Amino acid sequence: MYHLKRNSSLNEALKDILKRGGDTCANGAIVGGLVGAACGLNAIDESKVEYVLDNKENAADNEAVPSNYNKYSPGKVVSRFK
Repeated sequence: MYHLKRNSSLNEALKDILKRGGDTCANGAIVGGLVGAACGLNAIDESKVEYVLDNKENAADNEAVPSNYNKYSPGKVVSRFK
């Protein structure tokens, strides 16, 4: 809620919450979801989207990757940011 009230950028909010330590995975997911929704899809750096999509093979288990992944190829997703 702190970053929503401050109108923080998505990057600013995530950097701050991750620096604080603790359960960074859960905190990052919560802050990323809330601030990301408030900031919109264009707030996500294109390079971060490409990194996540390009590293799908490194997922902990293959079930984490949707069966229709190719539909969401980096080029298609990233083009929505332009």
